[in-house]
Amino acid sequence: MWGLKIGRDDSKEARSLEWVMSYLSDFNGQLQARDLVRFLAAAAKRSPNDAKRPDNRVLAPAAMRNAIDDCSNERVKEVKDENLALKDVLDRLSQNPPEARFNPLGLEDLANLGLVKSDIDLMALNGAIFLSNGEYYIPEILRVGLGFTYAGGARKKVVGLMREAAARNKAGF
Repeated sequence: MWGLKIGRDDSKEARSLEWVMSYLSDFNGQLQARDLVRFLAAAAKRSPNDAKRPDNRVLAPAAMRNAIDDCSNERVKEVKDENLALKDVLDRLSQNPPEARFNPLGLEDLANLGLVKSDIDLMALNGAIFLSNGEYYIPEILRVGLGFTYAGGARKKVVGLMREAAARNKAGF
């Protein structure tokens, strides 16, 4: 359905399954079935019907990358509806000017966004933020919907962050 990799099968791109799971999960490794269904629907809608792909995949890589936006926007709305404690924190984050909303963030950046330690702890508990090498990251499933971009054109290391988070969660940290 989505091919071996995001790109041609011989590319250096991430493996599709791992990429999709990493982009749709939070840092606790939780994936909502509705996000996966939403992703498939959005990617299918964006995939050209007449395109012949050499690997016979149904979903075009570009369509898959673009489908994440729809999923993220909806997930942020749902989290705000379903988790009132986190709603306040996410509202405060999204009310900051666009130039202040970027991934990764330092502790000072988070403070400038109006977050205190208890907010960061709440986000971490809910898989909404992850500390890696002294920098905080917001998962893709929330990042786009909150209007966060990548600082300085940084290469997205989403799959690697998810692996690191999974390893840390498994170790009990």
